[in-house]
Amino acid sequence: MPRDRIAMRTILNALRLRLDTGLSERNTAHSLGVPRITVQGYLARFRTSGLSWPLPPDVDEVALERALFTCDVRLPAAQRPLPDWVTIAREKKQKGVTLQLLWQEYCRVESDGHSYSQFAPAATQNPPLVATQNSQTAPPGVIV
Repeated sequence: MPRDRIAMRTILNALRLRLDTGLSERNTAHSLGVPRITVQGYLARFRTSGLSWPLPPDVDEVALERALFTCDVRLPAAQRPLPDWVTIAREKKQKGVTLQLLWQEYCRVESDGHSYSQFAPAATQNPPLVATQNSQTAPPGVIV
């Protein structure tokens, strides 16, 4: 279960301690009384937000929160692009190819694709649909 978000004042203090004073993540977490992984997560969010340190004067706590906690909207699972199952089945047969590698290739091509937890069962349960050819020349219902 995810933790509750800490106060913006604490997040600002974590950024200040780490980026201004150069304190390590571990020492920053210890001085604020939060887990190190929490400090690490907020620093990663700050790096991906595109903001610079020190914060510009027009960035207040509300703007910082909006920048750090933007919600990425994903397509519903039914609308996400499916991989080419025939290619997946062919690639799986090669030596050294794992489902993890195939999923990573799929994610490089389809950035909004399925997660691994949806990809792996589908790749192992869904036999690829291969076009079949009827080689019988007799009409249906006639025993040859």
